[in-house]
Amino acid sequence: MVLLVAELDGQAVAESLFTLWNGRMTYSISGHKREYNWHKPMDVLMWKSMLWGKKHKVREMDMMGGHFKERATGINKFKSEFGGSLETRYIFKELRFGPVSI
Repeated sequence: MVLLVAELDGQAVAESLFTLWNGRMTYSISGHKREYNWHKPMDVLMWKSMLWGKKHKVREMDMMGGHFKERATGINKFKSEFGGSLETRYIFKELRFGPVSI
């Protein structure tokens, strides 16, 4: 795992957590202080994470998730600003049901 922190005047204003596996860097979770939005700390962290990944021979970066109906707004707009391509992925999970007691 890699935790990146954006600081301004010695104070943490944003953080992003990435997992690493088999040459793939996956954007897991992040947060920031809204009063620092105009500094664009999440943009800085995303860019720095790509540079870190390149330095450490990461072949692929997965920004995870999005809303297919809203391709040009919100989180999709943010993620699209860094290049790359949108992929549709399906996640299959095995569900097991046991006895139900009432």
